Amino acid sequence: MQKIVSVKCPKCNNKHSFYRYGKETFGYQKYLCRNCNHKFAPDNPNLRTLKNYPRCPMYNKASFLHHDHKYYSNYRCGDKKCNHSFFFPKTNSILPSSMSNLVGKTDFKNMPYSSHVILCALSMFYLGKFF
Repeated sequence: MQKIVSVKCPKCNNKHSFYRYGKETFGYQKYLCRNCNHKFAPDNPNLRTLKNYPRCPMYNKASFLHHDHKYYSNYRCGDKKCNHSFFFPKTNSILPSSMSNLVGKTDFKNMPYSSHVILCALSMFYLGKFF
């Protein structure tokens, strides 16, 4: 008894007109949609899924992973004319600060200024902008 396969084109959702279009390298049957000429293999469990990569900030085009580092990832725009390179930090790989290294007051409750103002003042003092 032959197994009846319900085939549907992933691009145009056509369910009726297909050509058999050979086999993949793993031996799965490929099909060609008659409506949109899209080639696909519905039975292949190793289908490459689209990655959720960020869009290029310059032209909003698709990007690809150029280099994967320990603390950040470097992406490139897929458009050859743009070829913009941008970075995204990996927040899961950054270790939290150790509480044993903190000395003195560590909470900012009941302070006359917000924590944002305090941090800006400390960064300005560190950079030497006050003196």
